[in-house]
Amino acid sequence: MPDEVYYSPHDRPLFWIGMVTGASFTVYAVLSLTRESWLGAGVGAVVGVIGFLNARRHWKAMH
Repeated sequence: MPDEVYYSPHDRPLFWIGMVTGASFTVYAVLSLTRESWLGAGVGAVVGVIGFLNARRHWKAMH
């Protein structure tokens, strides 16, 4: 993966999509833990982290 990331007009909406995805799946993971659903908590945590990492990548591209 190249070190330089170039700004694209799609970075801003993709940043917000990543943030919303990360936040919503993190909430899903916490709610799954309260119901002792370990599979749901694991899936929610993994997808939440992927969403936040995607948002971070687009944030870096914008700045």
